[in-house]
Formats: sequence, structure tokens, C-alpha cells
Amino acid sequence: MCSSDLTIHGTIDIMRENGIGPDGIASMELIVPPWADRIAPYRDPVSGEQAKFSIRQGVAGLLVGGIPDLPYTHAFTDDAARDPRYVAARERVTVNVIEGGSNVRGFADQTVVATLADGRVITKVVPTLEAASYPLEQRIEIFRNTVESLGGKAEQLIDVIMNLED
Repeated sequence: MCSSDLTIHGTIDIMRENGIGPDGIASMELIVPPWADRIAPYRDPVSGEQAKFSIRQGVAGLLVGGIPDLPYTHAFTDDAARDPRYVAARERVTVNVIEGGSNVRGFADQTVVATLADGRVITKVVPTLEAASYPLEQRIEIFRNTVESLGGKAEQLIDVIMNLED
């Protein structure tokens, strides 16, 4: 689990719940605890490796590509870190660290504030992901997207796994 996951989930929720595409968001404010900022400190990554540890890059990718299929990986490559579209999208994302917030391992709730192009402001508090889990069908869909290159073999593998107890 990455420290940017909560802000990514919160942004996706705002987009999905309000029918908003990337161009409908003027700016994002991400309010995170110190620990999240410590383990994902790169504000302006220049490589895929840094992008994987950038809270801004994770949300900027949503402002470029919209709600992604899972697993969400397109924002975390060398090319994406330097792509002018992602660089411009990062400028629309501000990370604010909670002063005096918990600086221990683990993730507190995080807050995502979207200022929309029409001036509306939507705030979402995202509970720690430990409190939530993906339902089985969503986990299977994530797996399908991950092994897409296997073609029909992926479905065979899912079938075998789902019937292990038989």
C-alpha cells in the first residue's frame, strides 16, 4: 500500500460520484499526515521510480487520464514523470502536510479537496484503507487487467483459483 493510495481513491471517488472528468477539475488540495509525506516526498518526480513515491504524481495522473482501469500504473513511468501533460497536471495539485499530525507508521485518514472548473468545491475525507477492502469481483477485475497479455489463459487461471476447494 502506497501513501498516495488514499488521495488517489479519494480523487477517483469525487470524479465518479460527481460525473467529473479530468478537465472538470481546476485544482486539487491533498491534506496528508507527515508519515505519508515522508515516504512519498517527491513533489516533481523526474523518473518512474520517483513517480512511484509522489503523492502529487498519483493524483496528477488522474487529471491526465481520468479514472483508470486497475491496476493504475500509467502515471508511474519514466515517460509520464517527464511528460508535459503530467507536469502541468502536477501544478494543479497541492500537498499540505498536517502540522503536528501523526508521524508514525501507518496511515491516518486523508482529505482530498477538489476545486472544480465551475467553482464548486468538493471535500472528501478518505478513511484509512485498512478499514476497506476490495470486493471479490473487483479483485478479480484487477487481476484480469494485470494479466491481460495472457489472453484466454488468464480466464483459465481465474477458474482454477476460484475452484481450488473443489
